[in-house]
Amino acid sequence: IKNAISDLEFNIQHKKIKLTPDSILYQMTNGECLIGIESVPDILNQFRLGTNILKNFYVGLDYDHGTVHLGINKRSPLADIKDEVISDNPNHDHPTNEDSGNTSTIVIIVVLVVVLIFAFMIYKRSKEDNERRRTFARTTQKRQEDDLKKLQNSINKSNGGKARKFIS
Repeated sequence: IKNAISDLEFNIQHKKIKLTPDSILYQMTNGECLIGIESVPDILNQFRLGTNILKNFYVGLDYDHGTVHLGINKRSPLADIKDEVISDNPNHDHPTNEDSGNTSTIVIIVVLVVVLIFAFMIYKRSKEDNERRRTFARTTQKRQEDDLKKLQNSINKSNGGKARKFIS
């Protein structure tokens, strides 16, 4: 069957891909041959490529940008397009450098907002802690003054009011 079919040519991103019968056919152990291409029954005229075809490429899937990258395997029989990289976005909305710049700007702004919120929370907490310390110090000082007055009154009463003032 290898001699009965010719090379298969198709274009991906304006790059002509030429596959030989050796790269299309898959030889089964029982002697049968399978073709490594299958049409996908939809209105988009798509085809599914089998592993015997994809072994000629390094395939990269970029889920963040919805792109597929194909690099030619240097050991493949695809000599016409070696060292080429083919990229396509199946959704046809290719990201631009401006889009990635906008994304970077948004990320920086979000990080700055989070840092500012965190800094404000730390400032507010520190201010509340300082206020609690001042309140505690005033309360403690007031208690000490009250205790001193009670002690002086107690001493004065026990000596009949004749004790001299020794605590100021």
